[in-house]
Amino acid sequence: MSAVVAFEERNGIRLPDGYRAFITTLGNGGPGPYQGLEPLDTGVTSHQLSGEFPYHPERLDESYEATYWNAYRGTLMLNRQDRIEWDYHEDVDPRTLLVVSGPGRGRMVMVDWEREYFRPIYHPAPDFLAWYEEWLDRLADRRPEGRAEGRTRFWETDFDRPGWDSRAVRDHPEVEEAVWAARMIRARYNRWGWPELSEPHCAELAEAAAGSPSPRVRAAALWALCRARRNIGAFVMPMLRDPEPGVRLLAMKAVTGSAEDLGAERVRDALRPMLSDPDPVVRVKAIYHLATHGEWTAGVLEELIRHGQARVRIAAAGVLPSLPYHLSDERMRPLLAAARPLLGDDDPAVRAAAVGAFGSLGAPWSRAMVAAAVTDPDVRVRREAAFRVLHFADTGLLAAVLGVLLEDDDIAIRYQTLGLLASHRSASPLLWTGLAHARLAESDPSVRRMALAALVNAGAPPPEREWPSLLTDPDPDLRRRAAYLAGHVHQPPAGPLHQTLHDLLNDQVREVRGNAARSLEQTCDDGCLPVLEAAHENEDDRVNRYVLGKILARLHPRS
Repeated sequence: MSAVVAFEERNGIRLPDGYRAFITTLGNGGPGPYQGLEPLDTGVTSHQLSGEFPYHPERLDESYEATYWNAYRGTLMLNRQDRIEWDYHEDVDPRTLLVVSGPGRGRMVMVDWEREYFRPIYHPAPDFLAWYEEWLDRLADRRPEGRAEGRTRFWETDFDRPGWDSRAVRDHPEVEEAVWAARMIRARYNRWGWPELSEPHCAELAEAAAGSPSPRVRAAALWALCRARRNIGAFVMPMLRDPEPGVRLLAMKAVTGSAEDLGAERVRDALRPMLSDPDPVVRVKAIYHLATHGEWTAGVLEELIRHGQARVRIAAAGVLPSLPYHLSDERMRPLLAAARPLLGDDDPAVRAAAVGAFGSLGAPWSRAMVAAAVTDPDVRVRREAAFRVLHFADTGLLAAVLGVLLEDDDIAIRYQTLGLLASHRSASPLLWTGLAHARLAESDPSVRRMALAALVNAGAPPPEREWPSLLTDPDPDLRRRAAYLAGHVHQPPAGPLHQTLHDLLNDQVREVRGNAARSLEQTCDDGCLPVLEAAHENEDDRVNRYVLGKILARLHPRS
């Protein structure tokens, strides 16, 4: 128990109660679904644990964000499911995570570990214990779920769990089960070689979207239907009259995407009444969708940009970057003039949305306005401004704000800035290497790692005397990256950098040993032979042994 408490205090979290009770009273790791429960490593220290997992269990279409915070921040990896063939020669690696921070705290969620094929899918179970008990109940039944080639086959992934068909979305009495089924259909059908959902199943989803008493089920059913089949306009037209604004928004998007099936005029006829929708955000989206089909109502969006509700101003700002593809410069000018005051809005969320909109427009004047926001008092606005400047500004504008970004109070902004500098897209190194070098003293190892990469890639690595502390850092990812980058700098065999790389040949982490060996490959001399021979003898990784063998062969070639 004391180790768990220390783990929580060190990482600034508290484990969900059910899981916490399980590992402190029954066991840490062991038997469980699929490949069993992963044990909790109570020695880990990671800022990622306290970051909120961004994927909300009640929202449907959210994107991954991975900068300083990785996509699976705020979670623990509890369970590996079996790899499955998603398409011809395309495998997916599903895993089960426990959410420890964020709106889904305590829930279990299946993710595609490589983030390539499907988005996170929350399990219907309300918490870890209910999820684990479902597995125990399956064991007690001892009933195989199917037979293949004479062998009994039990579940290998959540995709083997029964109940994710269109009828379950329509008929299941539990909201979480129905939403889970819709998410699974969305993940699997009409993607990567799977066929479209059949018309009868689409009709069942449409019935769920039109008739379920739960707004969440109606939205999830419609969301699944939009992916499972193309040209679904005939199915979704009735949902434009749904009492829930979120469902109407999804229905408008689906109708707009079915123009090939419905015809452009019928789409416009269906969308025009939405301009009078009681929800102003729906009106904003109706204006945008009509614009994509060649119909524009002057003056309406300008009024909504100035709306009293912040969420409406945010929605209006959000459609601006896409409108230049459909509107002339003459029509865009009054919109942009109306939107400029949003950059100074009292609500920081509105300012952040405005920064994102103007930063995406591409005009030099708009990017200069965005650059001014890097000193905004609210961190959300500064993060949005930093992202836009770092990715879209010209080098002159970037050079003007680099010093501000590298000294920002927010660690995510400093990390993101160093990441751009490490990728070679930057202003002259003379303008920033001193500031980046100061980041090597940061307390967070991920920032130190990115600062080191930026300096080495710019041809301004830290002095040799500073490398041993980086190469022997307690953080394994920093050791791994430093060992790799050491191969890009001069390292005389008698120097402290070279000698520390010798020590890393015995590191506990395989990747660290491998990178150290590769960095030594062209610089070792005869004086290194005893160290290399011992490392070669003790190395249990085939690839690392091969690299060490190449060095030994270079020093002592066969006659």
